[in-house]
Amino acid sequence: MKQFAAFKTFQELHHQSAPFLLPNAWDAASARVFQRTGYKAIGTTSAGIAMSLGYADGENLPFETLLVALKTIVDSVDIPVSADIEAGYGTSPEEISENVRKVVSTGVVGINIEDGTGSPGQPLRDASLQADAIAAVRQLDLPFSSMRALMCIGLESAIPLSAFNQPSNGRTFTEKRVQTAYSSPELMILRPLSG
Repeated sequence: MKQFAAFKTFQELHHQSAPFLLPNAWDAASARVFQRTGYKAIGTTSAGIAMSLGYADGENLPFETLLVALKTIVDSVDIPVSADIEAGYGTSPEEISENVRKVVSTGVVGINIEDGTGSPGQPLRDASLQADAIAAVRQLDLPFSSMRALMCIGLESAIPLSAFNQPSNGRTFTEKRVQTAYSSPELMILRPLSG
């Protein structure tokens, strides 16, 4: 599936009246199984990809290895693929947005950027830093006419990228979160986005 057509399909799935199921693949074989069983799009699981290649979750998988895995998954199916890229494999908005550019070059049409830090003392990334990273991603010149289907998934909720038009715009994540109905390493059910 060509990337723009896949993006349009993924975008339409976000606007249907019922939730759609987004199973999370970890390799080409699991992606093909999900496609053959009728799923209209798939996500990836960072933990599943990392562990299947001998790494722990939490950005321990080398970024270049992740890119190869994502390209392999995208090339193995004819449905849209959204990628879990953990916290973006970067510490600055510029670094994260450059990594998103590289991820999109694999053919994915959506991304998940987690807001978790892995630290029990501060489990969520500072909201203004996350907003700045999302704003930097929105500024990318991607092969899509709209970034509407690209969204950031937090540990417990989803944030449409359209919620962040300016860096540090003062909005808090709780003001714009869209609850996921269910989430596990293998399957995420997303409720349709409104507006």
